Amino acid sequence: SSASWLTGRERDRLFSGFVRNALGSCIDYVPATSPRPEVGGGELAFELDENLAGASPACEPYAQELLAGAQARHRIFHEELVVKAFFEAEKAHHGQTRASGDPFLQHCVETAVLLAKIGASATVVSAGLLHDTIDDSFVDYDHIFHMFGAGVADLVEGVSKLSHLSKLARDNNTASRTAEADRLHTMLLAMADARAVLIKLADRVHNMRTLEALPLVKQQRFAKETMEIFVPLANRLGIASWKDQLENLCFKHLNPEEHTELSSKFAETFDEALITSAVDTLDEGLREAGISYHNLSGRNKNLYSVYSKMQKYVLRTCLHYICLQNIVMNHCFLYVC
Repeated sequence: SSASWLTGRERDRLFSGFVRNALGSCIDYVPATSPRPEVGGGELAFELDENLAGASPACEPYAQELLAGAQARHRIFHEELVVKAFFEAEKAHHGQTRASGDPFLQHCVETAVLLAKIGASATVVSAGLLHDTIDDSFVDYDHIFHMFGAGVADLVEGVSKLSHLSKLARDNNTASRTAEADRLHTMLLAMADARAVLIKLADRVHNMRTLEALPLVKQQRFAKETMEIFVPLANRLGIASWKDQLENLCFKHLNPEEHTELSSKFAETFDEALITSAVDTLDEGLREAGISYHNLSGRNKNLYSVYSKMQKYVLRTCLHYICLQNIVMNHCFLYVC
């Protein structure tokens, strides 16, 4: 049933040959290109153009607007390496559009912005801009290597490998088999630079945000794969905001009626004053107890988390959770519900 996977499944089916096949197909995968040149003296085997950040190579007005928008959202998009990666991504994806009709470059920029907002370096953000070039354009590893060096090129290739593995999982319906899904997201972390996994996660977050452009059947398959494979990855990497977003978006597509109902009830019962009051009360209690803390804040429990608890404990009347998070000196978390 549609709810069985939400409450947790115990299947007897053991891990089959999928991972073995995936290992052979993806971990050792190397694009059919000329031998890679050696990098000497450091990671960067190229020279950035002087004043590149102020340059404006010929490109469509929409691309200039995308760059300006990204620069307004995060300062890292003013850095020379990132600007160069942006224009290279624009050339690689020129004329390409997504199922929604939006320029493909927009997806690359949104992926990079997600990375920038969690503090990723210029190398990672640049790889985020270029993450689909090997699979979806004329660009190969060697071209990226000569343009940006091994640091960016290896990450882009790593994302390509992860994409191939993800496609194999989708084709083999791995997300429907708990044991295989668990081994798969463990293997994803083991087979690649964690930064490549981070880029792939950012890619998936934006893809989930724009999932409505796909047919319903593909939406549900994509959401199920995300819930079973990419949500655990976000959790293991400690990116709670992405984990929450992915869970809520998967919930929306896999259980639309329950999502709509719970969302409306949250809107009806939301009480900012109650959260503020609870924060103040907890703050006062911590001060009286002499407990130091770095930050104290309140938020609503995310929709999917509430739904999961309702499914698990059959708390049908529980419509609103308040979660208070306190980062204490040893970084433990206090929750008041």
